[in-house]
Amino acid sequence: LGRLENLTVTMLGDLKYGRTVHSLARLLSQFTNIKLNYVSPEILRMPKEVMDEVAEKNVPQAEFSSLEKVLLETDILYVTRVQKERFEDPADYEKVKGAYVIDPEIMKAAKQEMAVMHPLPRVGEISTDFDDDPRAGAGAAGRLRAGRAGAGGHRFPQLRTVGAPHVRHRRGA
Repeated sequence: LGRLENLTVTMLGDLKYGRTVHSLARLLSQFTNIKLNYVSPEILRMPKEVMDEVAEKNVPQAEFSSLEKVLLETDILYVTRVQKERFEDPADYEKVKGAYVIDPEIMKAAKQEMAVMHPLPRVGEISTDFDDDPRAGAGAAGRLRAGRAGAGGHRFPQLRTVGAPHVRHRRGA
């Protein structure tokens, strides 16, 4: 997309416990004409204190339980995983795990010029069937491309593509 202004950013998944989404919302509130959408299960909503801080910067924010309602207007989709270890009651986790899965079918409703990002590791919230989509240019694949560009095109073997379940770092490499 090549810009940090005039964007609609949709954050999806665990917005309650996800430190990356809290930081991202605060960071994006520093830019011009940003709109933030939050999509999550009721029990994983963006914390009020984060929303209040962003609201102080006059950034429009909206909460949704369905991605379909905002996907067409989304420029950047930032997906987070629901982490089992965050739940005291395993039944609560079971209710929300897999609530949102990004796959080629759901992405048919999205813009062709947009980006899907994920802080990694992923568990199942982004289908591996979506890995070859050009909009899946973030996470490990994006890091890999950036690393190659910064290293004269050389591969970094410690990084895996988005299709991998996690990123490994080799010390001394």
